[in-house]
Amino acid sequence: MDALEARAQQIEESLSKAEKVTAEAEQQAEKNEEILQSARKEAQDIVAQAREAGDKLKQKLEADGKDQYDNMLSKAQEQIDAEKQKALSEIKNTVVEIALQASEKVIKRNLTDADNKKMIEETVDEFKQAN
Repeated sequence: MDALEARAQQIEESLSKAEKVTAEAEQQAEKNEEILQSARKEAQDIVAQAREAGDKLKQKLEADGKDQYDNMLSKAQEQIDAEKQKALSEIKNTVVEIALQASEKVIKRNLTDADNKKMIEETVDEFKQAN
């Protein structure tokens, strides 16, 4: 009988050890699942941060590009305006010069020496009265 009891005891111990190993394996599996879940969450967070950083970079690049475009457009408009004013000024000066030359020719043809003398005297008189 001792052999049977020893064998039963041995079987019980083996079953107890098997249950203990099974329980430890289940605990380890739960820990592994928690670690896996944590790693998945961390990976999702990293991906989300990378997307957010990419979106911010994209927005910044778009804004910088728009600013550069606006600056270039503004400078081009200023140059166009400056050139336009320069051209208008040159045209005005040319028109004035042509008008003066034409007036001078007309006056020389229409005035006699007596008219010239009279205009000079009137100008001198006006100057004297003004001073």
